[in-house]
Amino acid sequence: MTRENDPLLLSEAIRLGIPLDRVEAFLAADLSSVRSPWSIPGMDALVARLDVAARANKHLLLFGDFDTDGTTATAVLFATLARRVPQARRYNPWFHEGYGLQVAQVERFAAEGIEVIITIDNGITAHAAVERAKELGVEPLIIDHHLPRSDIGAPRTTYIDPPDHVLSASQVGYLAAQALRETWWGSASHDDCGLALAAVGAQMDWMPLDVSENRGWIAYAQSLINSPACPPGLAAIRRALGEPHTSSELLSIGAPLNLGKRLKSIDPNLVVELLLPDTPQARRDKLAAHFVSERRRVEELERGVYDRVTSDADNLPSGRGMLIYLVESPDDDLAELEGPLASRLTYATGRPTLTLRRYPESIAFSGRAAGTFSFASFISDTGLRRVVMNMGGHAKAMGGAFRPERLDDFVTAVRAWEKSTQGQDIWADTTEPPALPYDLARLSPQVAYTLGRTLGPFGHRFRRPTYRATVQVREGVAYSGTVIVHTDTPLPEGVHSVTFTFDEVHCDGEHVRVVVLPH
Repeated sequence: MTRENDPLLLSEAIRLGIPLDRVEAFLAADLSSVRSPWSIPGMDALVARLDVAARANKHLLLFGDFDTDGTTATAVLFATLARRVPQARRYNPWFHEGYGLQVAQVERFAAEGIEVIITIDNGITAHAAVERAKELGVEPLIIDHHLPRSDIGAPRTTYIDPPDHVLSASQVGYLAAQALRETWWGSASHDDCGLALAAVGAQMDWMPLDVSENRGWIAYAQSLINSPACPPGLAAIRRALGEPHTSSELLSIGAPLNLGKRLKSIDPNLVVELLLPDTPQARRDKLAAHFVSERRRVEELERGVYDRVTSDADNLPSGRGMLIYLVESPDDDLAELEGPLASRLTYATGRPTLTLRRYPESIAFSGRAAGTFSFASFISDTGLRRVVMNMGGHAKAMGGAFRPERLDDFVTAVRAWEKSTQGQDIWADTTEPPALPYDLARLSPQVAYTLGRTLGPFGHRFRRPTYRATVQVREGVAYSGTVIVHTDTPLPEGVHSVTFTFDEVHCDGEHVRVVVLPH
């Protein structure tokens, strides 16, 4: 019996929300599930424009974002662009510059001689900046994964933005780079370094993992990251962390790459430098050590805030309706605190959450959601658009800002939008699921391998499933029937009913190990 039709695994996939008609394809997902770059609408036109620019030796600028998805996307695509266009430049804005391409930035780049601006992880809502670029004779090209505005559509220029919106910008950028490599050098094969960087961006940007393409992509990338083929920038982060094994969530290596979004003092362009293939090793190790150290400082600064939020969450009513939560920062250097807090509150309450934070000239907001909820209509709502200065995102995560004096107007617009959705399910059941009985005697190492990774962690759902089984310990060895069960902690002699999860590190396809949870 293969892993794909194991009845225990099939039932577990269905329980975790994978549609019945997609379960077997989901479990069998591998790199062959990754789409062809040419299947993305607009890819032909985008590659043609970049090819024309390269042949004409035009001055290109790749303009990214400050978060992990934006920096990995920039690194992945710039490595290909710079190989063909040596004079190509890159720029990832500091957090204080705000999200997305701005008119003032376009004017600055034009004055510096830039002839083509390629946005990555932004641009699909940058209508004013695109029009200003064209006025100045600069060609704007857009590579994005965010939702365009439903009222006016995408800017009037060449762009790619896959309409299913299940890929991160780093994944879309990887596919664009793949199409360019095929056009310029005839190579249609995958690039392991780019695949792995894009997977980190996808995990950090809440891309859905109930999608076969993402599960296959990230599973392959995780195997690369835990091998000698790990991209050098990620390997430097792992060395700085002292991490022998990187879990499939990829959060440990993704978080230090997110510091351009989390700290005002971190230049996101240095994060990209860490990830580029031609960065000297000594420089790479120095950057990695700095980012890991700063990430630990961020965790210390945030700990008190998280404790307060967790306490507040216990008193917040769970149920339906958008939760709006105003947070105060304990340190001026902390940049985007609101996003992680929105994630925690959504996890704790089951409600889609908008977390707000005051800055001197604006109030930033960040939204997170679970279940069937989508921010798509929120982002395009005309009432909200009249209040905010900027806003963008995708179905499960979004953000923006408005002026402090518009706080009451913003809350009113959010509540008006809620009423206009006419019953959209804006609630997700995040109550702890019961531990299900599991027949360990029938468990194969391959099934444990898949369950150890919980069928695709981080983004697909919030909690790892737990199981229960009866084991008998004889002479220090735990048995389920005649099968030996390796546990993370020793159990005393006798018969025990245990609640457990599968240990991702040691469930490697050949062995089975469980983590016994306290009662």
